[in-house]
Amino acid sequence: MELPDINELMGSDVWELRAQAGMRLDLTNDQVEVLLNDPDPRVRRMTADLHREVSGSTIEHALQRYPTDAENYAYHHNAPPSALGYKHLTFVTNEEALRYVAGLDSEQIPSGELLEALAARRSELITLNDLLASLRAQGDPSPDKPSE
Repeated sequence: MELPDINELMGSDVWELRAQAGMRLDLTNDQVEVLLNDPDPRVRRMTADLHREVSGSTIEHALQRYPTDAENYAYHHNAPPSALGYKHLTFVTNEEALRYVAGLDSEQIPSGELLEALAARRSELITLNDLLASLRAQGDPSPDKPSE
């Protein structure tokens, strides 16, 4: 059985056909990048779900255009810090946690503190972003901080 022409699928006005292109395993890196920047979020999500070995620069380029897609890349091998924040603690390696902390734009949390919290709370169903928020809340002495 012959597969449909990839260029026809990728150039289609029908999102389902472009998504079908994203499900192909024989795509070039350039084709994957085009589909990760597709105007339809379903095409981007399906492509991201299957093609997890894309480069960090390809992911970062896609996130510049669609920053709300960061969660799509949380489990990618080359996920940038903005995407790693959506990864559940159970699956976060120490190297990823350190990369996440190093990539923060705002006030830094000491990497040792994050690794310690990660080890203590790894079984919780929360993300790195959630863990960071709780660490920041613990260190925030402001009167606006809600009491627990």
